[in-house]
Amino acid sequence: MTNQINLTHCVEPLTAKEKERLRWKQLGEKYRNTRLALGITLTELAKKTGCSDKTLSKLEFGRKLLWRSVMEKCYVNSLKLIMAERQAILDQNL
Repeated sequence: MTNQINLTHCVEPLTAKEKERLRWKQLGEKYRNTRLALGITLTELAKKTGCSDKTLSKLEFGRKLLWRSVMEKCYVNSLKLIMAERQAILDQNL
């Protein structure tokens, strides 16, 4: 006979607030992974968004919550702009 403990009854379900925080953390991770995959630094992104790199870092790690539309503006639009600028530089040099 093994001494295993069944923890399924000990785990409480997440509250609505905890679920929301988890969703924001996952969204932040997605944006961070995309930024890193594109080789864009927080400093570079901060210059384009007008947000501080400290704020962006907090967003990426789910420690600061913003409206989703603001977060999308900070990341999606700025990432697209940076990539378009890089492509324009490449096109000029070819």
